[in-house]
Amino acid sequence: ILILSFLSWCAMGSVGQESEAEVREKWLSAVQTDAKKLQHAPGELQNDREIVLAAVKQSGWYLHFASVECQRDYEIVLAAVTQDGLTLSNAPEMANHREVVLAAVKNNGRSIRHADLDLRRDREVVLEAVSNNVEALEYVHAELQDDDEVARVALALDPRAITWLSPRFKSDREVALSVVERNCKMLQYFSADLLEDVEVVVAAVTSDAEAIQWAAESLRANREVGLATVRSNGVQLFWLDPPLRDDKEIVLEAVGSYGQSLKFASDRLRADQEVIEAALLNNSRALLFADESYRENKEFVISAIRRDASVLHAAADSLRRDVEVSFEAVRSSGSSKWVLDVLLNHPKLKESWVRANPFAGKGAVGILFSLSSMEQIDEELHYKVMACLSGQELRGSLSVKATVLDLGQDIQKAWRELRAQEQDGSESKEESSQDFLIHLMMSSDGGDPVSPLIATAYLSTSLTSNCDFDGKALGMCM
Repeated sequence: ILILSFLSWCAMGSVGQESEAEVREKWLSAVQTDAKKLQHAPGELQNDREIVLAAVKQSGWYLHFASVECQRDYEIVLAAVTQDGLTLSNAPEMANHREVVLAAVKNNGRSIRHADLDLRRDREVVLEAVSNNVEALEYVHAELQDDDEVARVALALDPRAITWLSPRFKSDREVALSVVERNCKMLQYFSADLLEDVEVVVAAVTSDAEAIQWAAESLRANREVGLATVRSNGVQLFWLDPPLRDDKEIVLEAVGSYGQSLKFASDRLRADQEVIEAALLNNSRALLFADESYRENKEFVISAIRRDASVLHAAADSLRRDVEVSFEAVRSSGSSKWVLDVLLNHPKLKESWVRANPFAGKGAVGILFSLSSMEQIDEELHYKVMACLSGQELRGSLSVKATVLDLGQDIQKAWRELRAQEQDGSESKEESSQDFLIHLMMSSDGGDPVSPLIATAYLSTSLTSNCDFDGKALGMCM
């Protein structure tokens, strides 16, 4: 502190060069501009009324750096708490001064915690404090925590006031009904009798189903409470007793509000088709919690996929690898993520699968090429692309500066060479669906730099449904 004071003194000018009056005027000007300068002022200037008053009028908190004498000065302290009520803590000898405390609580109700006990039982002071901040109730005298007028004002402002009011109010049914309708979490502060009151608990869970966790355990088996809870938020089915989680009406309400609450239903209802379908309408992933027999039921899963393709994620592993189920998801969604899901489950789509696919032919969907790998070696990009219908692999390399157009041309060249070799060196001029895919790549902007992500996206470009193929190839759905 001495070092800081010395440096600050030096910054204001040498003692030998300036008079004390000139130094004081500089400090006064500095504090009027920036109150925090007070903390670096020489000790005798922290005891200067004018300088301290100039600081606390900007920010009452800087009363902390004033001398003890200034912290006892009525005018200075009043100015400080008017600007920042909590700075009353820096003037303990003024904590019993009514006008000072009133000014403090009008600025910040919580500052009543620093007031003298007699003032914390003063009705006018307490009402001012509570009107400013209901949390002031925590620090007022117990007599006023049990005061009807104080309670009325506080509860009208904020239902959280019940937290600090006397047990008399926490046992009042009318107060409880009013409070929990505005803040369900306050249910936890009421008496045990009210936690068993059906009307009070229903009012709370209707406001927010989360309140069920604070209700008496006996009410978790109450059907009226259970219905009100799940209608508000189905996920709270978790808190209800087993008999209610086996109640079909309650579970239907729950899954209609939150599909994945099927997880908390009884085993019997997780195998109920009506319940499962209601859950899937809300959230397709609810199938994860259905009885295994439904997750393995191909007809049921396909029917669900036609409403929402994302059901595929929740189907049994055997069905997610099933060609018909996977293609149903692709057709239903038209989304790349389902194409990629099929790709992961079927790295080699055989021509026999294509012929068996009822959607093969004109406008059919499927994967033509997939990027197996791409890595940079020195100044070249080495890639592997699989022709999904035949299972043949194409390999090539490009400059690290290559674009998607370059990749398309390179794949097209490799594919034509491979087909020419298969036809005894005579290249067919018939345009295949694979050729058409490359044309689509080349007809796009094609200027994007090559990367595994970009290449995968372009290789998955859509083929339009009016392209007439030979029936053996599948178009690409993206």
